[in-house]
Amino acid sequence: MTSRFMMLICLLVLLAGCPPRPDPAPSGAGSVAVPGAPTTLEDQIVDGPLPGCVDAFEMVGQTLTLPMTLTLDAGGVIDRVGVVAVGGTYVFSTRPVNPLNCASLSEVPSVGPITVNFGFNYLGDFSRVNPLCINGSSIDFTAFSVTGSPLDILVENAAREQIWRETDREVAERFHGMLNGTPFPATASVRCVNWIDLATLP
Repeated sequence: MTSRFMMLICLLVLLAGCPPRPDPAPSGAGSVAVPGAPTTLEDQIVDGPLPGCVDAFEMVGQTLTLPMTLTLDAGGVIDRVGVVAVGGTYVFSTRPVNPLNCASLSEVPSVGPITVNFGFNYLGDFSRVNPLCINGSSIDFTAFSVTGSPLDILVENAAREQIWRETDREVAERFHGMLNGTPFPATASVRCVNWIDLATLP
């Protein structure tokens, strides 16, 4: 076993936040399994394409569980991360907002909970700055099923976007801690200013 391979395994252990002998062990050279733990997300107001706030709504009570296998230098590209997620869950409810100013209406009952079961393949490129940020990423859902309430296209797209952004955050937080030696700042932007959807590249 080469020293380069051993260094890579050590790096993956650090990224996974596991003890020196991780359980489960890395699934292969360059990859490590990261068990998902439920994460509570802040309430989020989503504004639709229509002018004003007539089609806006709020996503509340959000919990995301994201088990994944993470691969460093995916496809041989330096600082590119590959993620395969299987068996992820995203639970949330929705409620209307003030149609005049998009303000939250906390007194209005929410609709839900809605549960999304999902899987995906993800690629993300990061920039080695402080705080670290994601230059570009792409996500291809391999599974996306809903229970609890049917979704209209606006809510479904918002759910997919939320999962995508939180995957960007998961990747940024892990690599920021490893490269910069400090926790990822809570107020920092996860996506770089010039972030792009990698799927749009030729």
